[in-house]
Amino acid sequence: MDLVLKPGVIAFVACLLLVASLAEAFERPDGEPATVAIDDAASPTPEASPSTAASPTPRGSATPSATETATDGATPSATETAGADGDGDTPSTDPSQPQPSPTAGEPSPAPSASTPPSEPPPPVGPREATLYDDDAKTVGITDDRISLCGHAALSLAAAFNTSPDDLNVYWEMVAAQGGIHGRTVDVEWKDDAYSGDTAVTAAENCKSENPFFIMGGIGFDQIPQVRAWAEQNQMLYLHHIAVAPSATPTYSFSLSPTVQAMGEQFGRHIAGQYADRNVGIIWRDSENWRPGRDAGRAVLDAAGVAVVGDHGVGNNQGVYTQQLNDLRTKGADVVWVWENALNAAQIINQASSQGYRPTWVVFPFQTTLDVLSGRDQLQIDGVSSWPSYVEGGYGGAFPEYGFDAEIAAFEQAYATYRPGVEPNDLLWQVWVGNKVLHRMLSDCGPDCNRNRFAGMMLDGYRMQVNPACPVDFADSRSVGNHIGGWRFFSMRSFLHGNNQLAFETTRYCVTSLG
Repeated sequence: MDLVLKPGVIAFVACLLLVASLAEAFERPDGEPATVAIDDAASPTPEASPSTAASPTPRGSATPSATETATDGATPSATETAGADGDGDTPSTDPSQPQPSPTAGEPSPAPSASTPPSEPPPPVGPREATLYDDDAKTVGITDDRISLCGHAALSLAAAFNTSPDDLNVYWEMVAAQGGIHGRTVDVEWKDDAYSGDTAVTAAENCKSENPFFIMGGIGFDQIPQVRAWAEQNQMLYLHHIAVAPSATPTYSFSLSPTVQAMGEQFGRHIAGQYADRNVGIIWRDSENWRPGRDAGRAVLDAAGVAVVGDHGVGNNQGVYTQQLNDLRTKGADVVWVWENALNAAQIINQASSQGYRPTWVVFPFQTTLDVLSGRDQLQIDGVSSWPSYVEGGYGGAFPEYGFDAEIAAFEQAYATYRPGVEPNDLLWQVWVGNKVLHRMLSDCGPDCNRNRFAGMMLDGYRMQVNPACPVDFADSRSVGNHIGGWRFFSMRSFLHGNNQLAFETTRYCVTSLG
């Protein structure tokens, strides 16, 4: 199947990324943000040096570390260590469970008939926000189950030999390990056809099933519509990259950067790596894409980078001859393509057919690389908020983030639970996002409910679990503690295996690509 001729397939590709990624109304009594916890015994440095760029040499499997340590050196709380939730961490004392007698080896004396009953233990978990009443706050969560629902372009899944069940392998593994505080996580997916209107219908179908919250995959044009619907319908909504909201939301949260922040980082990457080159831009001219292009262009202009051509294009335009001829004539030897994965592939292939091969800067999807011709003559950079994937790992790159160790665990899980499914970068991104969501649900505690989950973020929740980047809902750009993803990756293409073009990460979880 020639995926280049089917640009709508990008719907399924894009929507897989929500859970690669999962990203001020209330304050804690002490005025501090929610606790910060770091995964693995060795805490990652805030920004990995470009000098530690990934090697294309595959590495064998490794066992990921599971020890978690608080960044301030204090012993993590029960909700931080979450030893009973199936993530492999060291168990901690659970105040909701019976505790040993103060006298070792002797049972505590039974209370006499005249002894008044003791008060029940306080709830375990973050402080509750006030979004829902007592009945509504427990929707979608029981003693043994958490029900989630997400919208994605399921009708296009067959193009990638991927089924909705393949997206949930991580949760099957967690269930086999005992769940999260004894609860399994069940995820139902609804088809949104990569359309804003259909995404709203999918969200309405999700609502009818009473989930704990609704998830939204990447889709610059879908998420804003569903976000508006979620606010109107008072539905907890956790989504991927989208244009920054015009006002502070109430029910919508994101673990990913805004469209504007991503566009800015494209500009910083280009200004930092190619300041002395002629740059061209091809970008989607629509209300939900333009703000990212504007942010990146502002960075380039401020840095004095020569932008020799700047072309807005329509969605699925198909033919880019005019734009490419103009950039080639003007000597653009670096071209930023602010488009989805398959439209970017069309642009690159059309340029190659004309003998035009600048350095390309794109969103890094293997889907783009797999359909390109003349792969050995291409140089492609990627800018993203997620790490790259290649079978077997990267020879020990970025060990402070447990990068290769997690790739080994991911591949082993798919070999165990889906032996007929070949792991790929899309399923990898879903896996990483699910691991972040796992940690959040664990930190929400045994008495988790929708108010606690929202309150955790509204209190400035900070957390990091390998191999993902730190989450920081206390960031000054968080739009009232509703957006928690502010780290970025750069990548470059390289030939891997049997002349296969793949991406390798060159900068990992940095605050700026400048």
